[in-house]
Parts: sequence; structure tokens; C-alpha cells
Amino acid sequence: MKRHKIGIVGAGNVGIHLAIAFSGNAENDVFLFSRSNIEKQFSDRLKGVTLVHDLSFTKEQAEIVLLAVSDQSIEGLSNEYKDSEALLLHTSGSISLDSIMRHKKDQCGVLYPLQSFSLRRNLEYSKIPFLIEASDSKNLSRIRNLVSSIDAQCTEVDSADRKKIHLSAVIVNNFVNHLYTLGSEYLTKNNLPFDLLFPLINETASRLADDVPAKLQTGPARRGDISVIQEHLKLLENHPQLHNLYKTFSDSIANFHRQS
Repeated sequence: MKRHKIGIVGAGNVGIHLAIAFSGNAENDVFLFSRSNIEKQFSDRLKGVTLVHDLSFTKEQAEIVLLAVSDQSIEGLSNEYKDSEALLLHTSGSISLDSIMRHKKDQCGVLYPLQSFSLRRNLEYSKIPFLIEASDSKNLSRIRNLVSSIDAQCTEVDSADRKKIHLSAVIVNNFVNHLYTLGSEYLTKNNLPFDLLFPLINETASRLADDVPAKLQTGPARRGDISVIQEHLKLLENHPQLHNLYKTFSDSIANFHRQS
């Protein structure tokens, strides 16, 4: 007897990783719906997953359906499952539960994995926090049971707070990665290696476990070292985007710590 019969709609980064995660428990029966043929590309990583190309298969066979699709597609796809008996979950950080409750009033919820997914990397799924929400307590319990099947932790968060967490995730993940990109490009243009910064990047991230970020802030703006800031801005005179960002962040750091 299988513990969960799970249909995953969407074979992008999130969908494939969730398929790998849940199929890692032999008690789960996992179906992954994809419009394209991904068998050859991901055959080694999806050995325990049944790949399907007919959406009706997930409607008829799955007890739980995860919509791992773009935010714009969630509500339209939800309507496809209005007559299905499956518990319907979306995996978005920014879309409210109401968007699928319009179509699945009694059998719906949210399963948002708070992580950045890339098919280039393997993840420890048990360490990913899952933010969950459901139409009622019974379905919330079913979602908790689903998450426990991969030994992961989940936290109940409503749609309003989940959007705030997602916003913060964009700031600390997507924005920071863009700064890595700009820093890397600057060094490359100056024939200098970006990998010299890897130990610094890793140390900055790892020590967040020790204290709140504000207490860990260092650098010329935190020290009020105007001469260094001015020297850096002069080096960036021919890099207007970096120049503006450097000044904006320096002003923000100085103002924050001046007021605290």
C-alpha cells in the first residue's frame, strides 16, 4: 500500500526537484506531468517517478496534486481539477490560497518550499523549510503528513505572511545573487579572478547563524570611512550602475546604523 499517490504538474526546476524528493520515499507513488519529453534528459534522476503526458492521468490517479507551474498558470490549471477528488496544492510563495479555493473550496492548500532550485545541484530535501496552508484542518494535517514523508519540517503560514517571507527571500537571494553577478563582471573586466571572493562569501553567509544581520555588518559605510567610500566611487566612475548601487547601499548602511 502506497503512503501517498502524488501528481506533480510542471517539469521545471521546482517540479522535478519535488518529484525527486517525494519519490525518494518508496512508500510514495509519484507521477510527473510534462508537456515535453524529458525522459532521456532526466532518466537517471527520475528513476522512481512515473512520467506522464496526459493531464487527466493526474486527475484520476493522484490523491494529492502539486501545481509546480508559473504563478500566471495556477488559477487556470486549478479549474481543471474542480471535479477531481484530489487535494490540490500550489507551490508558489506569492499566490494566495484564494486563487485555487475559487475552484476547489474544500480540497486545496499551499506547499511552498522555501529554497532556490537549480537542476544543476542536488539538495538535501529534509533541510528545506516548507510553508503550508490549507482550506481546513483536515487537509492541513494531510499536508504535514506529506512533508513528513521526506523527513522535512513545515510551518503553517497564511497567504499574507507567506508573501512577506517570499519578498524577503527575493531580497536575500535574488538581489544578492545579482550583486555577485555585478561584482564578478567588474573583476572579469579588470582581469581579476572572482573566486578569490568565495571564502568571504561563504563566511558572510555562515555566520548569520551566530547573530542578527545588523550586528554582523562590517565595511567602510559601517565604520563611517568616508575616504575609502570616495575612493571606491572614483574607481566606479565608468561603471554608472555599480556606482549608483554602491552609493545607495553605503547611504543605506550608514543611515540604518546611525538610527539604531
